[in-house]
Amino acid sequence: MVAGTFNGVDGSGFQLNRDLVVANVTGSDYSGAADQILFWNAADSSYTYYYYYDDGTEAGWSNVVGDEYFEDENPDGLPAGSAFWYLAKDNDATLATTFSGAVESDDDVTINLTGGKFNMVASAYPTSIQLNDDNQVEWTNVTGSDYSGAADQILFWNAADSSYTYYYYYDDGSEAGWSNVVGDEYFEDENPDGLPAGTPFWYLAKDGTGKAVTFKKTY
Repeated sequence: MVAGTFNGVDGSGFQLNRDLVVANVTGSDYSGAADQILFWNAADSSYTYYYYYDDGTEAGWSNVVGDEYFEDENPDGLPAGSAFWYLAKDNDATLATTFSGAVESDDDVTINLTGGKFNMVASAYPTSIQLNDDNQVEWTNVTGSDYSGAADQILFWNAADSSYTYYYYYDDGSEAGWSNVVGDEYFEDENPDGLPAGTPFWYLAKDGTGKAVTFKKTY
């Protein structure tokens, strides 16, 4: 799970073939033999797939359906903080992603969430954040409960062992905040340094409308 926390230096949105460099990327003229990037569409719970097309003459991230380059399909690019899966082929070399561009200039960025669905979310700013700090992030119409199964949840992906760490919005009527499903520890108690910049997560929203998360610039 990866997220780019930059816009284009010209003020446009993030572009895969301009603003992302992947060391030791696996490319091919056949999508099944290449590294892939998957963008999640929360409204219909589907993915849009891109693969690293490379025919030996030209190369770039292209849609699996139709082979159009990313920038041709997305001329305005994507907003900073757009998250995606990076599906890497087996590769003995070390893979690494490098993002370039300009930092988000707005004081805050709001992402609307689809109720009753998984939403893939990341902060637009290249700074660490604490989920329960109102000066850094604000949650609108979050569903809370003192029972994890009845509350909105956040899932962090652990690539090394293909597992998740689950947090839920604990609310007992007196105190509230994102807490680990196992042990009920608040996020900041387990993560004193905050969520590292560029770390995306799933937001599993209970049914409801008007849900949103607003990330705030702290620099």
